[in-house]
Amino acid sequence: MNLSFFIFFLSLQQGLKQLINFEGLVMKKLSFILLLLTVFTVLSISIPAQKTNEQTTKTSKTILVTFSVNMELERLAGYFHPGSDTVSVGGNFNAWGKTNMTISQSNSDIYNTTVSITASVQDTIRFNFFHSQNTWETVGIREFFITQSDYDSGVIPLDTIVFNAEFPKPQINLVTFKCYMSRQLKRGTFVIGDKVFVRGNFNGWSGNDFELKDVDRDSIYSTVLYGFKEGQSLVFKFTHNHGGTDVWESTGNRMLTVAAGQNIYTACWEDICVYTPTKTIQVAFSINMEYERLSGLFNPLLDTVSVRGSFNNWSKTLMTASTLNPDIYEVVAPVIASVGEAVRFRFFYSPGTWETDNLSDNTQNDRYFVVSQADFDATSMLYEASFNNASMETVLNQPASVKFTCNTNGAPIINAPQGTEFTTIHIAGEYSPLQWPSDGWPDADSTKMIQLYDDGTHEDAIAGDKIFTTVVTFPTFTPLNIHYKYSANWGLPTNGGVNDNEAYFGLSHDIKLGRFTSSKTVIDSFGVFKTLIGDEVEKNNTTIPSAYKLEQNYPNPFNPETVISWQLAAGSFVTLKVYDVLGNEVATLVNEEQPAGSYQVNFNTQLTTNNKQLSSGIYFYQLRAGNFVQTKKMILLR
Repeated sequence: MNLSFFIFFLSLQQGLKQLINFEGLVMKKLSFILLLLTVFTVLSISIPAQKTNEQTTKTSKTILVTFSVNMELERLAGYFHPGSDTVSVGGNFNAWGKTNMTISQSNSDIYNTTVSITASVQDTIRFNFFHSQNTWETVGIREFFITQSDYDSGVIPLDTIVFNAEFPKPQINLVTFKCYMSRQLKRGTFVIGDKVFVRGNFNGWSGNDFELKDVDRDSIYSTVLYGFKEGQSLVFKFTHNHGGTDVWESTGNRMLTVAAGQNIYTACWEDICVYTPTKTIQVAFSINMEYERLSGLFNPLLDTVSVRGSFNNWSKTLMTASTLNPDIYEVVAPVIASVGEAVRFRFFYSPGTWETDNLSDNTQNDRYFVVSQADFDATSMLYEASFNNASMETVLNQPASVKFTCNTNGAPIINAPQGTEFTTIHIAGEYSPLQWPSDGWPDADSTKMIQLYDDGTHEDAIAGDKIFTTVVTFPTFTPLNIHYKYSANWGLPTNGGVNDNEAYFGLSHDIKLGRFTSSKTVIDSFGVFKTLIGDEVEKNNTTIPSAYKLEQNYPNPFNPETVISWQLAAGSFVTLKVYDVLGNEVATLVNEEQPAGSYQVNFNTQLTTNNKQLSSGIYFYQLRAGNFVQTKKMILLR
């Protein structure tokens, strides 16, 4: 017997129930007989717990779902008697059997129960309530969807529902993902039978549950996903599996804001739709590791150097030291490309150091070269660089102590319940003494993390204010652009099940140091990502000024940033500080030894000593260099 027949009986029963009020005892007996028949119908129905047309195996886990029903109207109508009747919930999670519910301590008309349900993302859970007079609800089958956040948290507290009251069905927001693979098929880097997936912040950037299929063989792979919230920001990439290896798009992350109803996202793989003839080009890669070695970050005796990019699916193509210069590592690698194609890549050395972003230009995070007609005709080319484009212009010329502060007040922890307390904060990053943990950020990698403190030590300003602090000293020759990320409650049950819990894969904080920075304060909020360049000191030219001078800031008045410039006739220890009209220090912009020259710094009003937003008004900035002291006035106008 199918589900529509069951709903027919429920509707018929409700209509007879109203008729009873007019027909008396005979009709009551008839209703009783029909009621028995309805119970027999319910018990004989088997509703499958999962969809039968799934074509991929989804990863299921146990999710705790709390059901809650208000029986007040049933009680007032005389249909439900709390002293003798019981309340239950049945659904496709228990084969439409009875899971008893208990009276709430706060309201005797409300009944609750928590059920363990085995489900995966986008599964549909169907259910109804009934009480011991074998009275099912007659409003139709209730249902809800398992979203990614439900799956991650493992806990779903449903809102309290009035028995037999209409259950407002949620807006179903659909997203259709389409990826054109015709170019990859013609290139031979993708073949019929390879699988295409979409992975992003809605599925943990992993798994094979969200597969795109080409049902009509038109080279357009697609899938329809649901369960998203209106306004939800999706960050994702397409991937495919070729020869047993996962291949990711080498372009940047894709983004979509979910609108109500139906959404369609269409793209070509790596945003290249037109096929052009290709050749195998032998590319000679050459990278200079001198500055990495001098900084102590790279050990030639222990570490290996490789080049990784779109041409080798971002795997390692190992390089060897040149016999002429042991700081230079070389390799010749085959690259399949066409004229005008941009080949993306980065250099890498073990155990886990990638080059930083924007080394070719600001339009691409990765390095890249464009294949010219001459390269294509010659089927060979040379690419030479220094790791991270290092020179004395791009690395620290002296050690720099950076005070990292992380404000956790009001911030969420990924996968953890809202309001979870921050017990500990650790920091990871790409340059020593910072390190990145292994894949998955396992608990055992706690030794790679540096802890921040909220106990008044390690330069923490106020104990117990949930603003965590520590000082990290970076050595000379460290690259100026540093990526890093925080972790909350490392290894604790309250970490949401993962240690990489500040944000999803692909997001990190960025800090840009000046060549002569010796100290710096970084003020972050947990889960808020931005590039911090507020107190980066830049040396403007190599001409030595004839006198000391502090320039007027520009623009003035300003909001929220302004540039302050100064000149040093001789090298000295320099401080540049900002004060309010009462003489209170609000920011330290420079606190380091500087050689003779001209400098400037960008002052952002958010980068203050106490991490508080400055109000409109008059402020003073003062330069001290040896015996030279000069103060000027500036106006913040919001």
